[in-house]
Amino acid sequence: MACCTVVLQEQRKKSVLWVWKSNTAPLDLSVREWTAYADVENEIIEEAYQQNKSEAILDDFHINFKRLLQISNTNEVEQRPVKRITRDENERKVRENRFLPISISSIKAFADDSSTFE
Repeated sequence: MACCTVVLQEQRKKSVLWVWKSNTAPLDLSVREWTAYADVENEIIEEAYQQNKSEAILDDFHINFKRLLQISNTNEVEQRPVKRITRDENERKVRENRFLPISISSIKAFADDSSTFE
């Protein structure tokens, strides 16, 4: 049975999430507020990371992988820590589904007058 458990664990897909420290004083180590990058930015960052590039360049900032910093393209002093988080793909889907809004079709099923939503 132990061999089967190992095989199942290897088959799990991993997803990667890049986040930036979003509190007002980003270099303050006592406060930990992190915000995820948008999906497109996350893909650009991860692609550059997988290609072993030294940085990922986006519209307003770039990510320095060696220092794990987001640095403004217009002001080098504006910097924020970043980090790369890996997690199981199944965990991601469960968390996303948990916070999705109720769909219109499920609301219609409980309405007395379906014309309200048309």
